[in-house]
Amino acid sequence: MQTAESLGFPRDSLSAALLVFARFFSLSPTPALIGQLRREILASGKASSPGTGGEKAAMEAEALASSAAADKGVALSSEAMEHYAGFFVPPASASLDEEENPKNREEVPDPQELQNIAEEEAQKDSLLDLLNCIPGKNGQYWMVFPFTVTIKGTELRVFIRILKRELPDKNEQLIVDISGAKRQWRCFLKKNGEKLRADIQVYPECSPRGLIFLQKEAERFLGGENTLPGNTGFREIFVCNGGEIPSWVEDLSAACLPSISKDV
Repeated sequence: MQTAESLGFPRDSLSAALLVFARFFSLSPTPALIGQLRREILASGKASSPGTGGEKAAMEAEALASSAAADKGVALSSEAMEHYAGFFVPPASASLDEEENPKNREEVPDPQELQNIAEEEAQKDSLLDLLNCIPGKNGQYWMVFPFTVTIKGTELRVFIRILKRELPDKNEQLIVDISGAKRQWRCFLKKNGEKLRADIQVYPECSPRGLIFLQKEAERFLGGENTLPGNTGFREIFVCNGGEIPSWVEDLSAACLPSISKDV
């Protein structure tokens, strides 16, 4: 397996991240590609070896956004890249709305309503709407949909990222970040034929009893026949504790989530 050092680059977090993301998008991690992306990110002021968790999350978001744009063959200005990278940072914790909200829902919207909300919000951002329509290598589409929904007075901020592939031997993947008032979730949803699998990370950490409760709630919501049009629910659902700030490098590397990334 190629490493940053084997490609002639310094041993730092940025180079390592770009290699992981290049593999995720099925890009060839050539010295020219990695060097170009690395220089663009460093020129924007992102540290190659960030210190704090927030700095690491920002650097990984910039590296992932750069790799996604490269997969689409698009060159973005520094301002556009910073804007696009913002959609790869987990949304900040939402709030509990004590006031009456005219858009407040008593029940979780069904999948079709959620899809409509996500598409409408993404279309309001001209850059995001454009990039969502541009295919990447081999006809794959990386699309991002940010939106907010309020359920029973609790605001949820949601970032949905979808990787759709037209190749028959490649599986579609969906990664969702959800932020509530007290807790956040990163969900990996994978479709292989008609089989669906969900891996859900929770942070800050829950107690063992809390994880059991969340597992049951996830099974109730995702395991039914109404989860996705044309599908009969998720066959496998796993809930576990994640880090304080989730890492794209860790989550997208084959060593940490083989069930998610072994096919990409």
